[in-house]
Amino acid sequence: MKEIESAIQDYIISGPNGSNRFPKMLVMILGDENLYDKHKQLYKLYQIPSQVVRAKSGLPGFQLSKGSNILKQINSKMGGDLFHLKLPDKLRNMKTMLIGIDVCHAGGNSIVGFAASVNKELSQYYSDFIVQKKGQEVVERQIKECIKSAIDVFARNHNNNNPTDIIIYRDGVSAAERAQVIDREIVQF
Repeated sequence: MKEIESAIQDYIISGPNGSNRFPKMLVMILGDENLYDKHKQLYKLYQIPSQVVRAKSGLPGFQLSKGSNILKQINSKMGGDLFHLKLPDKLRNMKTMLIGIDVCHAGGNSIVGFAASVNKELSQYYSDFIVQKKGQEVVERQIKECIKSAIDVFARNHNNNNPTDIIIYRDGVSAAERAQVIDREIVQF
């Protein structure tokens, strides 16, 4: 991992004419799946948009839908639109942010996925993730930081205006966990 971090630092520092340069997108194909979390955390630290693909995704049995989804993710991370919605006039004239939060429990940790719309068409997103202990559905902390970063990106796209309305979709919560989400997550908003 140190070699990767060193290479990233060298790339950032050694841009042409002494200026700092940052990659627009880094695509990494991993043979060792155990390094996935470390790669994602490192690219997040340096704020480098990335698409980390597990090598087994390309093994026999690879489906075009997998490749299509990977390309859609790269397109979105590069600022492209995945779709266009025809919104009602009232919503089109508002500064609405749509946020989605879900937790995946595959692998050694649970990963919280966070996505927030940053344009008026609700078609471009700021995304982030939070790593927490395996099996934990309720997000105890760090949502506040994700929302703040999303609002900052939204404001940059709207002449420094914050959203007037925020709609949050929280997926994957059982009826038994609902009270915990209300008590522990909503206070972070």
